[in-house]
Amino acid sequence: MKVVVFREIKGKIQTHALKSWLSLVNVLGFMLDEHETKNTKTITAYRSGDKVTFTIFHSKSEPFLYLDYIRLEPADPELVNIIDILIDKLCLSGEKHIIDDSVHLSVLFNEGKVINNENNENNENNEFDNFESLLLRETIYGLVHLCLDRMIEYKHAGSLEKVEEMKETLTKCQKCLILINKRITDE
Repeated sequence: MKVVVFREIKGKIQTHALKSWLSLVNVLGFMLDEHETKNTKTITAYRSGDKVTFTIFHSKSEPFLYLDYIRLEPADPELVNIIDILIDKLCLSGEKHIIDDSVHLSVLFNEGKVINNENNENNENNEFDNFESLLLRETIYGLVHLCLDRMIEYKHAGSLEKVEEMKETLTKCQKCLILINKRITDE
């Protein structure tokens, strides 16, 4: 299951670039909800249950967009694409993390440009920073919940062989969580 996390996406924005991005999002089939107050503008882009909310802060100079944290699981490719386009068109800075099976890709942006693109395989030789370890732990917790749901379904269906497979997967997840928790406490 592919997980994409955007973190601390921010920067000053130009109104014409924002309008251009909003038009593109609309053309791609996303619905937009916009709410404006004296100091902020909130934009929610959504389609078929997947949504992302952006907050724009108005100041005396230029508007400032800030997106603290978005976790997309499973990652809708078109939703990820509109956030990537937002970063590029509005020249924003921040982080993007992609976790897919044993591959972890980190991308750092500075004013819309990719400044760092690291591809890490999850093995014992890699050193993770605290955020990456926490992110990996959260992903494994998601897998645990999915396995528990499937195990209940298999048990109700009478498929004891599949129940045992889920138990084995849960045991592997438990071992991984022990290693990750040790890594987090040692950092």
